Amino acid sequence: MKPKPKLEHEELYHQLMALRSELVSELKLPIFMVAKVLTIEEMAIYLPQNQKELLKITGFGKARVEQFGDRFLLIINAYCESRNLKSQMELLPNNLKEEKEKKPKEAKIDTKVLSFEKYIELRDISKVAEDRGLAKSTILSHLAHFVALGELSVDEFVSKENQEKIRKVLLNAPEDGAFKSVFEALEGKVEYADIRLVQSSLLAEKLV
Repeated sequence: MKPKPKLEHEELYHQLMALRSELVSELKLPIFMVAKVLTIEEMAIYLPQNQKELLKITGFGKARVEQFGDRFLLIINAYCESRNLKSQMELLPNNLKEEKEKKPKEAKIDTKVLSFEKYIELRDISKVAEDRGLAKSTILSHLAHFVALGELSVDEFVSKENQEKIRKVLLNAPEDGAFKSVFEALEGKVEYADIRLVQSSLLAEKLV
């Protein structure tokens, strides 16, 4: 990493500080709303030459650059021209980070998709749960998503008898369709996973 430049341009620093005082008086703004000391220091060190570079200086957002950025740039550019200096923005730590190529993040595969693919391969919930190191109920909740999409049939997971019981309660359930209230209405005789699966089948049929 390149070393951070020292504040070599003290004359420029004082010119920028003087402009800050002028703007504070002229615009009736608190000092921090014009430029903090760190902002002045960074301008004096890294010598931004245009608005795009100024936006990378600490404390300069788009609104502040548009409001009085050009007045700071006028002083910096005049100072640089008189001494044949150029921008040092490549030394700004944030710029160094931006220069490094970011490795593209690998897209994560949805855990539901992994469960679905493994189920299609094995057609056995217990084996899928064992293979993925997850509870059977978790695997069933994943597969319920694909039941709702019509890619799996609820018949593979819930008996016809239980389907009828659950469907009847779900179709007459309160609008929130809370699983707990449905579970209680069924007197705890079915599993939560079965309720979710049947609800997904109703979604596939556009009945809830």
